Amino acid sequence: MVDFCAVVGDGHAAETTRERLLWTGEERVDCYDADDVSLVDARRPDDPGGPVSVRGGDLLLWLWGDVYGADEGRAYRPRPAHQSSAAFVAEQYAADGPGGLSELNGEFCALAYDQTDGTLSVLTDRLGTYDVYYTVVDDALVVSSSLQALALYPGLTPRFDPDALQSFCVYTRSMGVRTPLAGVSRAPPAAVTTFDPATGAVDADRYWWPRHRPVDRSRSFFVEEFRRRFRAALADRLPADGDVGVFLSGGSDSRLVLAGLDRAARDRTTAYHLANWMSREARTAERVALTADVEFTLLERDWEYLKRSMRRNPGLSNFSGRFDQAYGEAFMDRVREEVDVVVDATYADILFKGWGLPRRHLDLPVGRVSLPFAGPSSSLDDYVDQWARDPPSYLAAPKPGRALLRDELFWRGGEVSHHGVSYPSPTELFVWSHIHPQTNMGGSFVFRSLRQHLSHRNPLFDSRLVDLSLSMPLRSHVRHNVVDRAVDALDPALAAIPHAERGVPPAYGFPRAALAEPLVALGRKLTGADETPRPDLGHGPWEPPAKVLRHRPYFREALDASADLLERIPDLSRSGAEACFDAHLAGADHAQELFTLLTLLHTPVARDVAAAADGSAVR
Repeated sequence: MVDFCAVVGDGHAAETTRERLLWTGEERVDCYDADDVSLVDARRPDDPGGPVSVRGGDLLLWLWGDVYGADEGRAYRPRPAHQSSAAFVAEQYAADGPGGLSELNGEFCALAYDQTDGTLSVLTDRLGTYDVYYTVVDDALVVSSSLQALALYPGLTPRFDPDALQSFCVYTRSMGVRTPLAGVSRAPPAAVTTFDPATGAVDADRYWWPRHRPVDRSRSFFVEEFRRRFRAALADRLPADGDVGVFLSGGSDSRLVLAGLDRAARDRTTAYHLANWMSREARTAERVALTADVEFTLLERDWEYLKRSMRRNPGLSNFSGRFDQAYGEAFMDRVREEVDVVVDATYADILFKGWGLPRRHLDLPVGRVSLPFAGPSSSLDDYVDQWARDPPSYLAAPKPGRALLRDELFWRGGEVSHHGVSYPSPTELFVWSHIHPQTNMGGSFVFRSLRQHLSHRNPLFDSRLVDLSLSMPLRSHVRHNVVDRAVDALDPALAAIPHAERGVPPAYGFPRAALAEPLVALGRKLTGADETPRPDLGHGPWEPPAKVLRHRPYFREALDASADLLERIPDLSRSGAEACFDAHLAGADHAQELFTLLTLLHTPVARDVAAAADGSAVR
């Protein structure tokens, strides 16, 4: 996937957005034009285009992504090798409508154009893993995978929605179906969203939602089920004979992918690790790769890596993540020459480790230890208590942090509505609102970046693993790390290597790990093992944002260079931004807010909004 834009109804051509649909300069651009529909589809050269026609040619379907099969109750039907993902989805959708999509196993989005009545439908997978946005302008529906491109459409006056913009600035993402671009919505996950040009109405037909149905089984049962299903999901996502890339950290989730590969797959796998120096994280990643007997490649970040990322990456932003979270973008020219597919296991914390649940902690002199017990999670106010954050000072007219969440969180018809997406109960709200839709976590920016260059696949998004997560009691999410246990079951040698951050091997279970981690932290403190060659470096997988903001002057220079934008965009305050940065330099921690602001200020949409606000002709 790269990007697309479609217009249906009495509107302008999708061609008006073309310049922002291209990213690498190597895209193949396909156009489709009929009486009342226009589509510009920019894809990687290796990505098959469309459309696929079914129902006697009356229904046309374009698909982005991959579908591996259909989960039909107790039976699983793999997609036939001779059939494309687009044809498989089109056949299922034509036969059973939205209900047929609930059986599909894969990560995708699609457009379905019905030539008999002129309706255009957006199809999204269970977790909404692909970005699709839409707006209605002068009786035309405009749909795009890129908010930056959509803002170019004639007749759309770009301006920010204050609440959604605040959400992005506080949480690094706009939640649910909301977007910072006023009047533009995200297509909801697990739904068919249809525009009828005859009425101008947009209706979403939901076909699935995450319903927690725990089963009372042993820890060993869930570990074995996870191991078995993960191996099957990984096998589905590996190319038959192509080369595989894995972005390898020093943690346990990425080594899960290596543990699941057989000998033949490891022979064609390269493990990539980004680092400024051979930190503890880099040394651990190298050790994991060598133990797994896969090629290890260190992608070296230099002092200005973040400066270049800040200038380039926001052009790809859909306001789900900071510019630095598209961490591989600077190296993708090299990576896409060396491998055909990138595989990772991101979001394991959310799906299988109870990340969204309130946790109990024990504060010790060497740091905070997370205990395997969940706090209360039975009401909407509990959710607000856990996630409400104060707004940054650079917003001109912010809401109180609690009101920002509470105003978009309410019961409706026996369901919990959270920024336009519904969940069956507060239980699903706590666990699943961070991944349904998947853009509710800011880290999704890395997926969007990778997909511009080559195929990206995550076995944890497999429907069989999603169903397993929904069947696990909450206590198992919190107390039993099935991911670490599965690494141990798949490859004990990899599980024996200490986690770079925690300092104990994934093979350790609770309480052994809980007892060992504080001792490791104390030992590092006493021996000076946490020291770094420069004050702007760290031992983790990311460049430490608080430190680099203080020690690399190009961030403040970038803020000063954006003074004109800060004054022209009505929702922002230049003096507030400068005060926020000054407070950070003085010792406060405003790293997330400042990285998010710098992302925002470097987006094309920010310039569009400023131009529209002051009547400038340049957008």
